[in-house]
Amino acid sequence: MKQIMQGLLVIGFVLMATGAGTLAYFSDTETSSGNTLTAGTLDLKTGILTLGSTAYTANLTPNAGNDTTGQSLQALTSVDLAKLATSNDIRYNTNKWEQYVYNDTEYLEFQFPDIPSGATVNSAVLKFEWQRQASISGARLKIYDGSTWQIHTLSLPSGITDQNDTIDLKSLYGIDTASKVNALKIWFQAIDGTGNLLTKHNWVQVDIGYTVPTPTTVWSDGVSSTWTMSNMIPGVSTVSKTVSLKNNGSINEDHVEISFSHTLAEGTPLEFGYPVSVPGDMARYIEITSMTYGGTDLKAVLTNANGNGWKDLEDVTLPANAAVLDDLSPAGGGTDFTMSLLFRGEAPNDLQGDSLTTTVSFTSNQHTSQ
Repeated sequence: MKQIMQGLLVIGFVLMATGAGTLAYFSDTETSSGNTLTAGTLDLKTGILTLGSTAYTANLTPNAGNDTTGQSLQALTSVDLAKLATSNDIRYNTNKWEQYVYNDTEYLEFQFPDIPSGATVNSAVLKFEWQRQASISGARLKIYDGSTWQIHTLSLPSGITDQNDTIDLKSLYGIDTASKVNALKIWFQAIDGTGNLLTKHNWVQVDIGYTVPTPTTVWSDGVSSTWTMSNMIPGVSTVSKTVSLKNNGSINEDHVEISFSHTLAEGTPLEFGYPVSVPGDMARYIEITSMTYGGTDLKAVLTNANGNGWKDLEDVTLPANAAVLDDLSPAGGGTDFTMSLLFRGEAPNDLQGDSLTTTVSFTSNQHTSQ
């Protein structure tokens, strides 16, 4: 019996050792975190073209010219022109002035670079620096604006010193448009009692302050007051505007849909003897004279759904035109919608004082089923 128990104890220890071995296996767990699933976006932006302006100052020094003193015509060289570009002691010297009276065969001519043709000229000022030799008894400038010559008499320098003149070309001589600036020529002329003296020229510069139109498209999540007409006159009042569209989202769109809705505010007081107007009563008299999207002529495919003989703002709200205004090409990086309107001459008296508010909705759709 004692031997049997010893044997059982041995078996027991073996089993316990076997169990302890099973519990000792190692394991290691790692995680994948930060997994974020974000839906893409369709973000249709509308934009209106606004016309601002940008101001510039152009300091124009001569870029061409001629010298006819000394009984010969000489074109000013680049070296000559460089002497006229700054106020320093490096001067351009004419030949001898040989006339005792002003004569248009003898002059020193300056021509200038152009500014943008569409610019608005705000200021035009000539800075003119020169010297004379003693017997030069008179000097003047002749100013040409493309059609007319005008004369400005110069004060004579005292001795052999620089004479600096600042001349307001805009207020004194009407150099007030880009075309006049771009046609500008200035002649210097002098008369000499002895017929053998010259003049020296140091600095010739025309400072032009101007602005140019700067068209800018302002993008936003919707625009307002795009097509507006106030105090409309039947048969006369018109409006034409453009709204730009672009997809600012992260996924591609399949197509764009355009829809219209109207509300009407009745004029005060209510027209005697007429019923209260509804939006369609006024919308049918506002003709769509032009409607394009991305270069596609939408007016051409619109149906005159109300049968009045023209295509109008009521027609675009009727079911017959729903398909025409759907499945339009994607806005992508930029597409324009342009619409022109006319208040028809057939508008009846009961519309006097009424106000139609039209909402044009542009919807960007991801899928063909939408």
